[in-house]
Amino acid sequence: MNIDKKAGHIDPKVALSQAEHEKGTVPGQQIGLYGNADKRDVRQVVKILNPDKNSMESRG
Repeated sequence: MNIDKKAGHIDPKVALSQAEHEKGTVPGQQIGLYGNADKRDVRQVVKILNPDKNSMESRG
């Protein structure tokens, strides 16, 4: 039984830009520092980080 996981394919459009990677930040990381994050802000960040249509939008 092979339990080793295969390396996942990373879409270059989804990968962080070089500048963001060097800073160690991700989009929306400081969204809660400047105020309370509302539902719309959270959805926008989820779309940026996980552009898969079957992730958060289509779940009940």
